Parts: sequence; structure tokens; C-alpha cells
Amino acid sequence: MRIIFYFLLFLLFSFDSFAQNLNRKNIVQQLQADAQSVFVLNGIPYFPADSLALQSELAQINTNKIVAFEVVKNEGDQSFRRTDTILLDYAHLLNKNLIASSLKEIKRKFTDEYQGFSSHILTNSQDPVLYVNGHRIYYTEIQTILPQLTVDKVGYIYILSAPQPLELHGSNGKNGVVIVWTKDQL
Repeated sequence: MRIIFYFLLFLLFSFDSFAQNLNRKNIVQQLQADAQSVFVLNGIPYFPADSLALQSELAQINTNKIVAFEVVKNEGDQSFRRTDTILLDYAHLLNKNLIASSLKEIKRKFTDEYQGFSSHILTNSQDPVLYVNGHRIYYTEIQTILPQLTVDKVGYIYILSAPQPLELHGSNGKNGVVIVWTKDQL
């Protein structure tokens, strides 16, 4: 059985005890994961035997920069080991080629045309939700902000194309979420 949790940091860490104690034990408890869970931080796996290295990495993570958690519950159907996997992605400096291709991709995603500030959210909107440096950019500001996002200024981009919960991101969450961090904020 696979259970996926995506949280933006400011939503995820509304649980004070979790935010204050970013360590293996507390994460496992909060997410109700297996005690011997494998952690994967930005694609790098940490096994239970790597607990010191994992704790060192967790201690260095700026909790404001966490963009997603994914918990994969393993009931024995994914491998012979029955341990869960906890995936954690956080903003970090990406290479310029990846940033350039991601910028092209996100700029193609924002195509809705609103008629000024009095326009209400389009019911047939195609734009995803945009967050820059942890702040939601509203539809009336997107066309002003997008040209300012250049390869030289952007340090990190995370794109969630799958529909996201209305409760967390509003009506445009159905079109996904784009999270951008500028180099000066990383």
C-alpha cells in the first residue's frame, strides 16, 4: 500500500512538535512510519545504519525550505524488506542547465489571461499555483513576477504537476504547484 503526503513547509510545520525536532525519531513518529524506515533526502538514501550521517543532514536542513514529504508504506509488496521509505525534498542550489529547462517549462504552464485585478479566479484555469521564496504569488501578480525569474536569479525549482488539495492551495491547485527559491534566499 502506498500513501503519499505532500506538504509545503508552512503547512506541514504547523505541527509545532515536528518543526522543532527535525530528527529521525520524531519524523518517524509523526508520519507513523516503520522504525527502520529508509530516508531519502533529495535523492540520497540513508539506511538505519547511517543514522549519524542522516541526523547530521537533517540538522542542516532549513525547515523553511522543505517542499515535500512522500511516505511509501511497504507491506512487503515492494521488496522483501517490510520497511517504509520516507522521501524528503528541500530547496538546494541546482545547476544552471536544470534551472534553465525548468524555467522554460514553468513559463509555458502560466497561460491564463485575467482582465485586471477585478477578475475572479477562472473556473477553467490552466495555471498552477506559484510560490516564490515561500510566498504564494496570486494570479494578479504572476505575469509581473515570471519575467523576473531568470537563470541568474533562480536557485531552485520544484514542479508538482499532479492535482493538489483545494484546502492547501486553492482552486488552481487542481493544476499543480510550482515552488521557486531565488539564490539570495537559499
